[in-house]
Formats: sequence, C-alpha cells, structure tokens
Amino acid sequence: MMTIAVVDDREVDRRNARNRIRRMLEGIDTDDVWRVVAVPPLPTVSTYPSWIAEEDVVVLLIDQRLDEQGGDTVDYTGHDILNLVHPRMYDLPV
Repeated sequence: MMTIAVVDDREVDRRNARNRIRRMLEGIDTDDVWRVVAVPPLPTVSTYPSWIAEEDVVVLLIDQRLDEQGGDTVDYTGHDILNLVHPRMYDLPV
C-alpha cells in the first residue's frame, strides 16, 4: 500500500491536512492502494530515509517550521528533511 505522509508539529494542522487528502481520495477506489498518515516530526532528521522506506511513503507533505508547537520541538526544519531526502530519493514528491 502506498503512503501519503503529512509531517507537522501541530496536531490539528496535520490532522486537518490528512483529512482533506482522504476526502479528495474518497471518490476514487483507493482503499487498497493509498494510505494517508499524519505524524509528528521524527526525533532526528537522519531517521527519515529509513522511515520513508519502511512506511512505503510515496508522497511527503512537510511543514517548513517544525518548532511552532512548543514543548518537545525538534532542531531541524522541513528544508533539512528535504535536503537529506531529495538527493537519495529524487523522485519522491515533497
């Protein structure tokens, strides 16, 4: 199953984005093809390539600022994820 992943530190925003994508896919028979997940930022930027492979992520929607929520924020941005992932997975839509 192919995965569309939404990464955002703000739970409401990532959940809303996930729900919008799911609604867009409702009219298409995609239950056995697509999965949409909404996740908080991973602990370190270096974990994204393996996570993308394990979760079969084929589309990655990333918030640029991953430190807006406060609390357990990460020390990287959406651009940092892109800079790490894109050279390895250049055909991944981000």
